[in-house]
Amino acid sequence: MASRIYPCRWIVSHVSVQVESLGPGSIRLHRVRRGKPAEHGVQVSRPQVRKARFTIELLPGVAIRTRGAAASPYRSEGVVVCAARQCARALVESLCYARSRRSWKKTLIDHPLMRRKLAEMIVDVEGVQAMVFDGYGHPNRQRQESGQTRLRMAPALIKLKAARLGITTASDAIEVHGGNGYVETWPVARILRDAQINTLWEGPDNILCLDVRRAIKREGADAPFIDRLREAIDNAGEAVPAARLVSQSIDDLATAITAWKALDGDIAEARLYPLAQFMAEVYAAALLCEQAECELREYGDDRKSLVAALYAERYLKDRGPLRGMTRRRASRSSTSSGWPQAPWWTAGRAKRLQ
Repeated sequence: MASRIYPCRWIVSHVSVQVESLGPGSIRLHRVRRGKPAEHGVQVSRPQVRKARFTIELLPGVAIRTRGAAASPYRSEGVVVCAARQCARALVESLCYARSRRSWKKTLIDHPLMRRKLAEMIVDVEGVQAMVFDGYGHPNRQRQESGQTRLRMAPALIKLKAARLGITTASDAIEVHGGNGYVETWPVARILRDAQINTLWEGPDNILCLDVRRAIKREGADAPFIDRLREAIDNAGEAVPAARLVSQSIDDLATAITAWKALDGDIAEARLYPLAQFMAEVYAAALLCEQAECELREYGDDRKSLVAALYAERYLKDRGPLRGMTRRRASRSSTSSGWPQAPWWTAGRAKRLQ
């Protein structure tokens, strides 16, 4: 009989999850038992003991099926999928609360600062989701069959980004809820508590950066990674405005990797973290551009193109001396005072993301 696992309570050691080819919502979960039950009935997993079938309920009335599979319990897919779903759950809780809570004679979502925070959460969550599905083997019809190469660095980069984002998104969700978000009777406090473990299981940030170094130096994994980024931008084409900025960032990333390879010893290791962050940000932006072109072509919807543009603006664009106060430096679109006429968090653009 199928069980139900609620993400805000789902803490199982060494769970392995793999994305199947059955659709965007189908994953395989392999759970194994060591012997006697752990505290609160949670089993500590060990290989080749038992398979289990679950239904993971993301939200009330929305569930995805999982089926037993003989996957390795020592890989990071389970942690990454947990982190991605915690990000999504925290975002949904924030949107629902902001639409219903009233403050200063209007709902929270109608306040410009709240719109900005929610828009940033949406963009970050969708960026991580794009990385998870691409890096862990979800079928992508836009890729050429003969051109698909295993991305050795992808798992480390995805976990580096997803696990940390799970914490920050849950923390933002608590801020959206105010005092209600801090108490255990609301789900966002539990999400924050559970999200913290994802930065520890299957390697904290420093270990992941060392794995990136090993992949570059021993296996030359940077070359297929850069090729995948260029492939994504080629798929996006001219239809996605953000593609040009992301393409320039790919060139900058290739130059940065080459410069990093010339460093020695402690200096090279100390600069691994900003390099890995740069890799993850460009990876997510390129995938969002690729998705945006698909949605434009298949459905005539430019929403994902907006997401890609906002992600690229936030993480890849030089914000200039005014640090994001305008969308462009000393821009023609600004008023005589130098302030923008239409910042990206305005109501019209924010509502298109929801």
